[in-house]
Amino acid sequence: MGLSERLSDWVRGYVVIRAAGEGLPAFVNHASRGGVELKRVRRPGRQVLVAQVAAHQYRRLRRPARQAGVSVRVVRRRGLPFLLQRLARRPGLLAGAAVAAAIMAVLNSRIWAVEVRGVAGAEAQRLRAALLQMGVRPGAARSLVEPRQVEDQLLATLPDLAWVDVRLEGSRAVVEARARRDEQRRDLAPGDLVASTDGLVVQVVAAAGWPLVAPGDVVRRGQVLVSGRPPLGAPPGARPVRAAGRVYARVWAEGFAQSGLEQRIERPSGRTAAGVVVSAGPWQLRLGAVDPPFLRFRTQVSRGRLPAPLAWLPLRWDRVVHQEMEEQR
Repeated sequence: MGLSERLSDWVRGYVVIRAAGEGLPAFVNHASRGGVELKRVRRPGRQVLVAQVAAHQYRRLRRPARQAGVSVRVVRRRGLPFLLQRLARRPGLLAGAAVAAAIMAVLNSRIWAVEVRGVAGAEAQRLRAALLQMGVRPGAARSLVEPRQVEDQLLATLPDLAWVDVRLEGSRAVVEARARRDEQRRDLAPGDLVASTDGLVVQVVAAAGWPLVAPGDVVRRGQVLVSGRPPLGAPPGARPVRAAGRVYARVWAEGFAQSGLEQRIERPSGRTAAGVVVSAGPWQLRLGAVDPPFLRFRTQVSRGRLPAPLAWLPLRWDRVVHQEMEEQR
């Protein structure tokens, strides 16, 4: 009997009967002809039969029992209908279970503990204060806390954090974070973008900060191009940032280099030699000029294989081309 059939029997309800008498075979035949299905039949004794019958079919066994001369009694009742009957006789228990389920549902819909991992001391205190401002506190509704949004807000609010992970585990909110290393904090410290040389500005692309120059301006080395400090008239709440971007300019430069009077280079002479190496497993067949016949040369190798349906065969061929090179002054 499969799991689905057992579940169906439990939902509809069934009884376990015990039939006793000499006419058990006739009882089984009469019950089958009357449309009663006996399941899980066993014979603990010669004149005793135990079987499972659907609850709504039990009354149909009276006539087969009289015809066969056997006695039938119920030894066990199982299933949802009988469970509901017992609960109906005990309304207090049913009401208590409903109240307990409602309380559990309310408790599970709230966050009752906020756990911070990975940081300690002042960093942990700042993280907890930011979580309180975002509404992540004991007693908050789980449905109002979106972990991904909380992560984005924490990274934007606390620049000292390298990364943060927020997850809801039952009635707990677990916040795991890592602080930036000292060198990472230095890289994020507010600062300006300055010119490395003199030039005429052609284009300004500011990714962070406030540009102080425009195309057509002449700048000097060390001049601030993009400021990391908010200028006068900046929106309220603007904070210093680390300026970033690119400033393109035309520059004037002088250089000095030395070169010899003579330069030696190699160029193709126009002569080539080619050969083919055919490989079949561990064996090789060399055809043509596989070895270079030139003193100065450049070699190119191109490999070939069988098409896809025959690619499993251990057969390939390599075409070798040697190109002679000559030295020129």
